[in-house]
Amino acid sequence: MFLVYIADLKALGSLNTLIKFAGDCTLIVSAVSDVSVELEMINIKKWSDDNKLCLNLDKTTEIIFRRSRKLCITPPTLCDVERVSSAKLLGIYFTDKMSMSEHIQHTVSVCNQRLYLLCQLKSGIYQLNVLLGFLTQL
Repeated sequence: MFLVYIADLKALGSLNTLIKFAGDCTLIVSAVSDVSVELEMINIKKWSDDNKLCLNLDKTTEIIFRRSRKLCITPPTLCDVERVSSAKLLGIYFTDKMSMSEHIQHTVSVCNQRLYLLCQLKSGIYQLNVLLGFLTQL
């Protein structure tokens, strides 16, 4: 239902993209864009106000992707928006240098936790119905 409600929210720039999924929106603005990030954010805030929605700036972050070896001038930070070096989007961790190391570390950590639990369960201290219930929750 929420996606139907926000169907009229569009990016202003022809090169900019606004991705909507569940209750989240992701704005992607190219380095060479006809509309700045500031104007896009003003548009989103205005749309939120017009539709009586609250934009949660506490959960709003900005990440600037760049090549690791190339020196670039970073634009000024957006007002009330935290700039981060890594962000999670749809379960994938992205870093500003487009490295997958943080995502891989997180995935390996989760796998290690699950393997430890399975080893503990394998030790035989639980009944079969408890094991089956637990395995369906993984």
